[in-house]
Amino acid sequence: MANSVFISYYQTKAFHALGLFCAMMLMTQKGYAREFQVNWGLHNGTYAENYNQWAEKNRFQIGDSIVFTYSQDDSLLHVTADDYGNCSIDTPISKYTDGSTVFQLSRSGPFYFISGNRDHCQKNEKLEVVVLADRSNRSSSTIETPTNAASSVFTSFTGSVGVFVASTLLLSAL
Repeated sequence: MANSVFISYYQTKAFHALGLFCAMMLMTQKGYAREFQVNWGLHNGTYAENYNQWAEKNRFQIGDSIVFTYSQDDSLLHVTADDYGNCSIDTPISKYTDGSTVFQLSRSGPFYFISGNRDHCQKNEKLEVVVLADRSNRSSSTIETPTNAASSVFTSFTGSVGVFVASTLLLSAL
């Protein structure tokens, strides 16, 4: 009987240590990348807010993401610098029309976004984001893959549940 209590005690401690390790990994992963919200569109009907002034006040890192929320009568285009400057909507790198687009910043350098409506772009519905260079000597092999906002919410929810379970396990051990 003493042997089974002894084994059970160490199994419980190992389980708690594993839970703590998982919680720390989730916190590290979630703490590294940030998510920036952009309310995309002509909100006063004439000119969009100055998105570039907002972008200049933020420091974007590789791995961060931008969540664009916009109405169904608008769209978002990821474009080249020339298309950005000319509000050219004919040959975008990517086009998004779902009303909620999560765009991951996967490399350093500039990213250019304009409205899919040329008139909106000419009314300043455009954004240039400059991602800082990676100084950590890590290599980034990810590709620009926008996802929908639902997957981002699911990931956040799953991470939160994991942290809650792990902390509950830790507190029950005390």
